[in-house]
Amino acid sequence: MKLTKTLTTFGILALSVSLAQAADLPVRGPIYKAAPLASAFSWTGGYIGVHGGYAWGNLNVESGGMGGTDIKGGFGGGQIGYNWQSPGSNWVMGLEADVSGGDIGFSETILGLGSESSRINVMGTARGRLGFVVMPQTLIYGTGGLAWARNKAEINDGFVAESSTATHIGWAAGAGIEHAFARNWTVKAEYLHTDLGSESYFGGVTVLKADTDQVRVGINYLFH
Repeated sequence: MKLTKTLTTFGILALSVSLAQAADLPVRGPIYKAAPLASAFSWTGGYIGVHGGYAWGNLNVESGGMGGTDIKGGFGGGQIGYNWQSPGSNWVMGLEADVSGGDIGFSETILGLGSESSRINVMGTARGRLGFVVMPQTLIYGTGGLAWARNKAEINDGFVAESSTATHIGWAAGAGIEHAFARNWTVKAEYLHTDLGSESYFGGVTVLKADTDQVRVGINYLFH
């Protein structure tokens, strides 16, 4: 009987100690799963947008009666394009075409001799782009390709007023930076130089050569 009482007493003490230790253990809260990581931004997709800017340059006379001079003025228009970015790559390739309306030129009056003017009123480019992603949503790029411009020249000698229009075709090259401030929206700033070549005016009497430097800003909507 004494042995049984002793074993019973030890059993009660062991149970009491176990219960006390269990009471001191921290209570676990509910288990939460980690939120999934947001997918990395991708530049792949088509886009459409608008732009505006300012241009300056030269209109040189290769033959004929008009004088060479500086040209300058503002412009605005739209663009459409497509980007390709391989998964895990920082390089982005693309194609872009744009068209702008503007008033880039000069006008002067020569006392006793009349007046002359020249205006680029429509122009555009079709270019390739090669860019590098410096931050997930910021792209720097170089660009180059075809450029064209529609120019109108006018001469008034005080007796007869004449006008002549020609389309110049040449090349464009430049660089820019583009930043995505939302999943589908980007803003960009760009510099372009265009060499528009030479064209004949007034039945071949005058040959004009034009080039421009342009700064432009724009906004695009990117289709993912």
